[in-house]
Amino acid sequence: MDNVWGSRPGIPADYAGISRTDFWTNTATLMGTERTGPDLTNIGTRQPSLAWNLLHLYQPRALVDKSIMPAYPWLFEIKSELGEKDVEVVVPDAYRKGITGRIVATQEALNLVAYLQSLKQVPLPDGKVPMEFLYKKSEIPVVVSGNTANLPDGKLLYNNNCMSCHQANGEGLKGAFPSLKGSSIVLGDDLELFVNIIMLGYDARPEYAVMNAVGTDNNLTPEEVTAIINHEKTSWGNNAKTVTPEEVKKDNGFYKINIKQITR
Repeated sequence: MDNVWGSRPGIPADYAGISRTDFWTNTATLMGTERTGPDLTNIGTRQPSLAWNLLHLYQPRALVDKSIMPAYPWLFEIKSELGEKDVEVVVPDAYRKGITGRIVATQEALNLVAYLQSLKQVPLPDGKVPMEFLYKKSEIPVVVSGNTANLPDGKLLYNNNCMSCHQANGEGLKGAFPSLKGSSIVLGDDLELFVNIIMLGYDARPEYAVMNAVGTDNNLTPEEVTAIINHEKTSWGNNAKTVTPEEVKKDNGFYKINIKQITR
């Protein structure tokens, strides 16, 4: 209960198959005492990327090195050429095991991912988070002085929002997700492009998988986006000029259109 995978803690009703087995009895909710994998009741919100989910099904250890989840390669097929409606799975070379063709998701794999993407926590009836004083997202005030600011923990935000694809070392996965180490976008001066990629996603096909709108999906504030950007600009050997929340907001297409992100 203390590990909040969504906007609120999990509750028994999230797992209940509410149906009557006979006139007197409803189905039981058996929570168990141990979980060997992450809570999937909110996976559709927490990890909405089609590319990530397909690669995770094909080979979980390509994304999580010590994952104990079994791989499901039989949900995919190998083709020499892609058809018009084929969805290719970009798999790093280390996990292709001599495969020279194109790895394509079957309809069964697409159906399974569609189901996973549909799993989202239902808002509680009164619209409030239980025990809000325990679970309310803390807001850290921003105090700008020169080009520095008192910002949220950029490393923690990166780990929660970016690490599953770009990895803890920032090197991504060759052939699947781009490296942020030495990236021209991370080290460059085009801040508007950088912010838009975080907030709106990015389609770098055919070189890499499509990135979902991480910032929008997770309601990242300008301060949180700034903290992530600064973490990426100063980590893994990167040594670029950091930015402030005001620079992130100023003359930026995303925040001009989505003014609620600034004022909320």
